[in-house]
Amino acid sequence: MSILVKGEKVHVLIRREFEGDIRLRFVGEVVEATDTVVRIRGYAFVFDKGTSAFVRSAEQMERIISLVDSGNIIHVIPREVKLEELHFVDERDRNVLTDGKSFSMTTDAFGARR
Repeated sequence: MSILVKGEKVHVLIRREFEGDIRLRFVGEVVEATDTVVRIRGYAFVFDKGTSAFVRSAEQMERIISLVDSGNIIHVIPREVKLEELHFVDERDRNVLTDGKSFSMTTDAFGARR
C-alpha cells in the first residue's frame, strides 16, 4: 500500500541539481501508486526566465514520479481543487500556487525562491 492513493491531488517540486537546470513543477491527480512510485495525470509548469513566471503546459500529461527520490518534494493539495484553474503568482518574492479562489500554497522549497 502506498502513502498516496488514487484520486489524491498533488504538487511536485522537482529540485534542481545545478543552477542552470530547468525549474519544473508538476500538478496532477494520482492515477496509480505503489510504495515507491506514483503515476500522476496533470500539468507541468516550467519557469520562463523571460517573464519570470511559471508557464503551464497546454495539455495534460502523465508522469511517473519517484516517492523515494530526495529530489522530489510532494505536497498533497485538496481534492476539490480543479487542476485547470491552478496557476502560479508571485507574492512577496515567493512562488504561490493558487486557484484564485480558496486554495493558495507557497511552493518554494524551504519558503524561499531560488
